[in-house]
Amino acid sequence: MKKISNLRLLTGVWKHHANLVDYIASIKKDNGETCTFNFGTLHGYFLNEPSMVKTVLVEKWATFPKSSRYKVLAPLIGNRILPSNGEIWRERRVLAQPIFQTRIRLAIVTGK
Repeated sequence: MKKISNLRLLTGVWKHHANLVDYIASIKKDNGETCTFNFGTLHGYFLNEPSMVKTVLVEKWATFPKSSRYKVLAPLIGNRILPSNGEIWRERRVLAQPIFQTRIRLAIVTGK
């Protein structure tokens, strides 16, 4: 699995902050479906392979807790899906699941 350098990650986010979707697409183009990164002491993964994303978010979600660093977001955004773990995360993920359905996503994008 390829590793993205700290410098490339930082400069890429800075340069493409207005359109991070394109930046993430470039990471996939340059590094494949999966790659790792370190940002200071934070270690993370970019997963673009659908089966791996399903494993992490659906099948084995309890095995992949978020870093405690996400807790600093809770005072800003509440204890929503992003900073939560465990059962709280699962409950919120179930509530958010309809957003990820193609039919609903198309309705949001097209306004129909």
